[in-house]
Amino acid sequence: MGGIKVFPNVIKQITPDTPVAAFIVQHISSAYKSELASMLSNHTKATVKVAEDQEPIQAGHIYVSPTDQHLIVGSDKMTLSSGPQENNSRPSINALFRSAAIAHHNRVIGLLLTGLLADGAKGIKAVHECGGITVVQDPEDAEFDEMPRNAIKATDVDYIVAAADISSLLKVLLDKPLKGVDVTKLKVPPELKHQVAASLKPLALTVEEDSALPSNFQKPEFPVELDDSLWSVLQYMQERTTMLENMAENEHIRDQNKMARDFELRAQESRAHTENLRAHLLELELGHSTSNVNGSSGLRD
Repeated sequence: MGGIKVFPNVIKQITPDTPVAAFIVQHISSAYKSELASMLSNHTKATVKVAEDQEPIQAGHIYVSPTDQHLIVGSDKMTLSSGPQENNSRPSINALFRSAAIAHHNRVIGLLLTGLLADGAKGIKAVHECGGITVVQDPEDAEFDEMPRNAIKATDVDYIVAAADISSLLKVLLDKPLKGVDVTKLKVPPELKHQVAASLKPLALTVEEDSALPSNFQKPEFPVELDDSLWSVLQYMQERTTMLENMAENEHIRDQNKMARDFELRAQESRAHTENLRAHLLELELGHSTSNVNGSSGLRD
């Protein structure tokens, strides 16, 4: 919400000769076709286009997510996915930020603008954890401050700036040497890789849906694996916890302390279940790694 007004100022520093590629995720209803790429073309000489599946990444280009598909950044190309929604959104900002952070570490600048709810908060945290630079629009300057405030609560943000100052900040950041990070010693949280994998895979069809499909329907090549599904469940549980915490905070603001306390207790319970599931999944991940070292086959990287 409100991001379209800020994008023209953001992309001023991207020219055909700029040695970076930019990726933009804008939430839009799946009922509509995004016109963002054609609109932004009027504000830059760089190539602005809707991202395509398996398209090579080119410097001096600005890629816009298509409607109802996650935009996943790889080492040298991008992937579009109809994976599960995150924060009730597809495309999801988190999905973009996580994938870019894992693929490019300290070469990433993650920028989060005005908006509702919390999509992007965990993605900004992933950029920070992987050695990238994080920039969030100042909530006091944002047309809708929920998204920036949630991002600032989620991690240590490098820069909090007003929309009018984003272009000049990006110029400074693009002219500076890369942030000093020893990528070989960087410990990427295992759950980030699983969350990217979950975003890449379409939801498995249920038996009831199977029976309604035509006989010549081609199912997705890769079904959702159990562990990826569980990491998706973890994402949903994290979102629910954040939602309950925000509701508690809003009730405190309204001096509805009894209602706020109820939401706080539900948030605590949700957080406990979330941490319990995360611990089990990390234990499962450790078991996979140990089995791999011992020579077992058939496990994913």
